[in-house]
Amino acid sequence: MANLAPVPDGLTDEQVLMCPDIMSTGFSGAESGKVRIGDVVAVFAQGPIGLCATAGARLSGATTIIGVDTVAERLTASRKLGADHRVDFRKADPVEEILRITNGRGVDVAIEALGTQSTFEACLRVLQPGGTLSSLGVYSTDLKSR
Repeated sequence: MANLAPVPDGLTDEQVLMCPDIMSTGFSGAESGKVRIGDVVAVFAQGPIGLCATAGARLSGATTIIGVDTVAERLTASRKLGADHRVDFRKADPVEEILRITNGRGVDVAIEALGTQSTFEACLRVLQPGGTLSSLGVYSTDLKSR
């Protein structure tokens, strides 16, 4: 099965690649995390895929989204795509900051969009009991029956 669509003449290959690859990967983070209306979501890494995960979480109904990165431009973009809070992990421990933002509750869904052991572990540490971890680097683990 394939989905085909004509590519407008004015678009470059790089622009066209954004939708079927990067955008769909990011949106799948929110989808595999089963983000629902009212959820609190943390997205670790705000590169192109993480930014699309942030947008996907907002479109899925998350009421609070926390974007984590170190690059100022990415954190600014994350605000435009739906992040309510932004954490620069060079300036603050992201786990401590996310727990502070959520009053110690943690998040319903943590999306790991970088693919490193340390971000994966940080995602686990910010989840509320029974929360869902969506890892775009390797696999998704549903820790909660939703």
